[in-house]
Amino acid sequence: MYLHFGGVDEQAWVYLSGKPVGEHSTESTGRSIDVLWKEPFGVDVSRHLRAEAENVLAVRVHNAARMGGVWKSVHMVFSDMPLDPKRQREAVILLTTPTQ
Repeated sequence: MYLHFGGVDEQAWVYLSGKPVGEHSTESTGRSIDVLWKEPFGVDVSRHLRAEAENVLAVRVHNAARMGGVWKSVHMVFSDMPLDPKRQREAVILLTTPTQ
């Protein structure tokens, strides 16, 4: 299971039940905040989910300039194979595009 973030302004750290499970920061990506804020990203949380306990999700956002926060949709993406962020985004598009 992936959590796919459409956009977080600017840096984000993701925790599941108090434990860090992923981040999208200048340190983890090597990118500047000018790029990070509009870049989609995903976090694989499948190894951290616990069936026997409540799972609590927290997202810490650091904003250094102007407005900030989670500003685009967040989706849960389920897959039986590993997905890079591009494939996660493709799955979200497929799931959220209306059919006729």
